[in-house]
Amino acid sequence: MKAETTLGNGTSIVSRLKAGDHDAFDTIYAQFHGSLYRHAYQLTQDEDDSHEIVQYIFVNLWTNRKNLDANRNLLAYLHKSVHYAFLEQLRNRKTFSKYEQGLRDYLQQEHNTVDELLFEKELIARIRNLATDIPGKAGQAFVYYHLEGYNYQQISEMLGVSEKTVKNLLAKSAKDIRLHLGLSILILCMAP
Repeated sequence: MKAETTLGNGTSIVSRLKAGDHDAFDTIYAQFHGSLYRHAYQLTQDEDDSHEIVQYIFVNLWTNRKNLDANRNLLAYLHKSVHYAFLEQLRNRKTFSKYEQGLRDYLQQEHNTVDELLFEKELIARIRNLATDIPGKAGQAFVYYHLEGYNYQQISEMLGVSEKTVKNLLAKSAKDIRLHLGLSILILCMAP
């Protein structure tokens, strides 16, 4: 498939995109969306994940358009971007799985001492506060799933999103909370 590299007036489509031309973006989207989706689907074997990756690629393309190299093969660049987005998606899911299991194991252990119960209560309160500070629906999904015990389907209905989106929101929120939780636990442990 030969990529269209110029618009009607002979100007490179990437140059037009870099200048903020919406028509150039629309042309790129129309021309490459199908190919990128097929590539993403080959990697993910999942429609929702594939759509999410392609959407991410095009949002990223527009956001970072000024940094594009006008001499670079745009289709090859976009296909490589799909590959990297897929790897990032996998990495986020693996990290989420480890974090989720660790949190569940900790919360399911029996704690006998008053200090342990107070520590657990304070930890849960800090996690809830961290989750409510996450913008959008990711924090809500985290609280519903990890702290209130709702399943994916229930959260999907409450938030008005697909179950796949719930999984993605949980992965995002776990990553955000993990970044801040270490410091919170340190502060909590040092408190008199």
